[in-house]
Order: sequence, then C-alpha cells, then structure tokens
Amino acid sequence: MLVLVLFIIAVVLIFAELFLPGGIFGIMGALAIIGSMVIAFQQYREMGFWIVVGELLAAATLVMVGLRFFPATSAGKRLILGRSLDKKFGYSGTAPLDSYVGKEGVSLTHLRPAGIAIVGSVRLDVVSEGGFIEKGKKVKVVEVEGNRVVVRELEHPSLGKEG
Repeated sequence: MLVLVLFIIAVVLIFAELFLPGGIFGIMGALAIIGSMVIAFQQYREMGFWIVVGELLAAATLVMVGLRFFPATSAGKRLILGRSLDKKFGYSGTAPLDSYVGKEGVSLTHLRPAGIAIVGSVRLDVVSEGGFIEKGKKVKVVEVEGNRVVVRELEHPSLGKEG
C-alpha cells in the first residue's frame, strides 16, 4: 500500500513541477519514485522487479500523456508561445544583409579568410572568397548566405584590377 501511495505522490509532484517550475517538486517526485521502488523490493521480494517495471512504464506513459495534452490546457497556453517568430510576421534575428551584394568596401582586418570589413558605413563580419586578403584592401561583396557575407579582393597584385 505504501508503494502505491508514494508512487501517486511522486506523480502529483512531477505534474506540479510542470506548473511551478524550479526543480524542487521534480526532485521530490523523483525521490518518491525511488523510495517507492526500494520499498517494493523490500516488502514484495518476488514481485519487486515487476512492480518497478510497472512503475517505470506508468511514469513514462503519464509523462508522455502530460506532454501531449499539456499544451491544450489553460496553463499550457499561458506558458507556451502560441506562434513562431518567423520572417513573415516581421521577426528577424539580424538585419537582412542581401542589400550589400555588389557593394564595395575596405577590409579593416586581415581576412584569413574571416575578418571584418567596412561596407558603406557598416562594419561587417566577412569571409574572403579565396584565401588571405590584407588589411586595408578594397573588397566587393559577391555573395550573402544568411549571416555569411562573402567578399572578393578588388585589387590583386598578381592579377591587376578586377571588376
């Protein structure tokens, strides 16, 4: 009987952890489950293993059911973000960099191949298209892929001027 009572207390504490996050109720629930398992082995030696297996299966099932239906509850709706923060809603982690394609700038650091360049009046983290580009060289933005800005050196000593 004590095994069942401890298990029910454990489940209640773990569900309380969903509504009152902080870790205390979850830890107490885990300890109650462990205590229930220990008592099951002490009181019911021949059935202890099966009681533990049943408790683990029941706990896993209850957690899965809770995770499945919790977002539909009023508490779940208050805790879970309702819509995604997509570009179509106007959310963006960074300013779009596509407008820099084709613009020229100057490397502020050596690009080995990554570094910093100034394009217009904006400092950008850039990656060279080829290899090393020295500090102070003219560069042109040739590609933007997400936050990755690729530049090409405009004046290369061995090739002359590129356009």
